[in-house]
Amino acid sequence: MARTGARSGAGLPACLGLAALIVLSSTEAPVRGEQNELAGVLAKAAARAAELSVPERMLVCEERYKQSFDRVRSIVGFDYGGPVGSRSEVAAVGMDKREWVAEMALFSAPGNGADGLPWREFRDIVSIDGKPRRDGQPRLARLAAQSPDVAAITALEISQEATAYLFGRLLRAVDTPRAAQIFLHEANQPRFEFKKGGQKSIDGVKAMEVKFKETSTPTIIRASGGTDSLSTGSFWIDPATGDVLMSLLKSPDTKEIFDELTVTYARVPELGLCLPATLTERIIDEAAAQRVLATATYTNWRAVPRKKG
Repeated sequence: MARTGARSGAGLPACLGLAALIVLSSTEAPVRGEQNELAGVLAKAAARAAELSVPERMLVCEERYKQSFDRVRSIVGFDYGGPVGSRSEVAAVGMDKREWVAEMALFSAPGNGADGLPWREFRDIVSIDGKPRRDGQPRLARLAAQSPDVAAITALEISQEATAYLFGRLLRAVDTPRAAQIFLHEANQPRFEFKKGGQKSIDGVKAMEVKFKETSTPTIIRASGGTDSLSTGSFWIDPATGDVLMSLLKSPDTKEIFDELTVTYARVPELGLCLPATLTERIIDEAAAQRVLATATYTNWRAVPRKKG
């Protein structure tokens, strides 16, 4: 039988050890509650992400994309994580602009996410600066009549045509609005560290900020030279539904090139999904003293049935 006044294993009187345990428990409870809340939101977001990769359909929309290209004298305050510090010395000495209208399509990928890439996004530019390209007719929606494998190859070839119209020397195609949401898919969440941030009201919804940091290699987004590019950023998620209402993706390409992508999303009642509405992209190339800014809008989202097999 233990004696009255016996000391705990830590060398404290039993009453003090109990008091310390109570204090510890009172601080651990909110932490556990926050972790459980975050886990619940991530589970809902994973389920919503899975709804985008339905093999029987493709999601199609119209993209209006504007891009400006600045040649600058100097870029100040840049490190591998992105622009920091003062940027007062940035001065544009010349600027080009480009605008296109394109058809965008989201295909379910073979294996439906087993490879960590549950869908692919493709772009077909219909007009450049108000002038029709080719016959001005979009081609991606027509691919729904082809088998998934053939359609994906053809869509990729069509998408690669757009690289000739992009400013700057960033070779990878990151400017796809759904790129960040791939991180929330169940197959990819273990590759990231997620933390709860603050809250923000978006379209009347109190959204939870979920900060993310990629921790596994090879990375999902690859740099121009085929090397790893660890992504960071935030999602603003409706905790009740798991819908992403806004995303911020930071993805350094090299020590000199930094890419930042912000996307807002809007619910499309006909599809029961929250889909991209706007995009803002900023690319800063320190070595080449270049800056690329882009904005885009996405409208007329619709589902097109796909051929099976």
